[in-house]
Amino acid sequence: MLTITPTAFNFSLFYRGKFPLYLAGQKEDMLKTWFRNLVLGKNSTLLSEAEHKNVILRGQLALVGLSVGVSYIFIDHYNSIYGNEPYYFATIAISLLVFFLNRAGKHRIASIIFVTLLNFIVFLFSASDTYRSGVYIFFVVTGLTAFALFGYKERKMAIGFSALSLALFLYSYWGDHAILPKRDFTEEYLQINFTTNFIVAQITSIAIVYFLINVNFHSEKQILEKNEELAKANAELDRFVYSASHDLRAPLSSILGLVQVYDLSDSEGEKREVVRLIRDRVNKMDDFISEILDYSKNARLDIIHETVNGQALINEVIEGLRYTKDFENIRIEVDPHMEFTLRTDPKRLKVILNNLLANSIKYHDPAKERPQIKIVFKKNDGFWSFCIQDNGVGIKADHHSKIFEMFYRAHENSEGSGLGLYIVKEVVERMGGAVSVESEYGKGAAFTVSFSETKNQ
Repeated sequence: MLTITPTAFNFSLFYRGKFPLYLAGQKEDMLKTWFRNLVLGKNSTLLSEAEHKNVILRGQLALVGLSVGVSYIFIDHYNSIYGNEPYYFATIAISLLVFFLNRAGKHRIASIIFVTLLNFIVFLFSASDTYRSGVYIFFVVTGLTAFALFGYKERKMAIGFSALSLALFLYSYWGDHAILPKRDFTEEYLQINFTTNFIVAQITSIAIVYFLINVNFHSEKQILEKNEELAKANAELDRFVYSASHDLRAPLSSILGLVQVYDLSDSEGEKREVVRLIRDRVNKMDDFISEILDYSKNARLDIIHETVNGQALINEVIEGLRYTKDFENIRIEVDPHMEFTLRTDPKRLKVILNNLLANSIKYHDPAKERPQIKIVFKKNDGFWSFCIQDNGVGIKADHHSKIFEMFYRAHENSEGSGLGLYIVKEVVERMGGAVSVESEYGKGAAFTVSFSETKNQ
């Protein structure tokens, strides 16, 4: 009996309407998003995390150059020093040019322009720095910048620009070729100038070194994660080959035996029973192959985003299970009973619903007077959750942590492949969500799935 009505009953295991804590962490910090969009552009597509960080660093350095140019204009004016404004404005212009080239995706040319002109401007001031105001320290910054921006892949460029910085330092420090006119500065100005140069150079150098360490750390982390994923995939492949071959050969062997029985049988009734048993084995093989295909599609196919009629999708899943054994004896309720829409991947959502609902039907408790299944959908602040709960046989507590493993069977007399809940977990995680279970043996089970609703694209 199928009814789609508001709930009239409540289980002790009913989902309490709370969303997993991990969902709160999915909301990205608005300030970081704003800055990233400012530097990268909203439509920027990057090849890797390392390149992403490299572009962010280039944008940050360009903004530092802009800030330094503006700061020195005010410092000189405060100390009544005039004549250097064209060079400061040139620094500001170069920084803006590099910033927008970087934003436009011209990463290599932006790096070349930035490091070249940065070396030239530092040399311009250091060659005339007879008072040793500390401007030489910026050659260390230019050398570090070259390695940070060009990286290991273009190490020849990085080494070349670092060598240029060293050569310009030696030439400006030991040579006597002042470019800017000589000026007299107060001791107070020189102290402020040296302190400013040192602080800016130190902060910039620390930022560059931190960037290089950060990229290295995340690269190592990604390699370790990939190795763990590969080890997991290999282990699952071994288990899959062993279990799949067993689960496919068992019904085939049974069918071959039944065919022999059919050939030896003279009774029409016995032959009909043999055909029924063969059909049953074939259906099990077909179900198992369908599960394998679901798993394969989930791993291969991209997430798609469509507006889905939730009620229609649930009805479609229920209708597809109508001819499942004992279906007519189970009361199924859906809440909300009115139509509702959500934006998600309909095929993956259907796989999740089909597996969970099929499990609830398969493991209903025929001893109970009213076997019941309830499907509840809820939405909260852009996140969806749904719970499929039943008053079936339930799952023993020592199985709760294992039921989502590949080929794990929680019930001794299970007729399933042990892939269903594993596929549910894989599909849910592919959608960026989570699945959990609450169950008490003999009283029923409640499976809760939570995922974010995708935006219009």
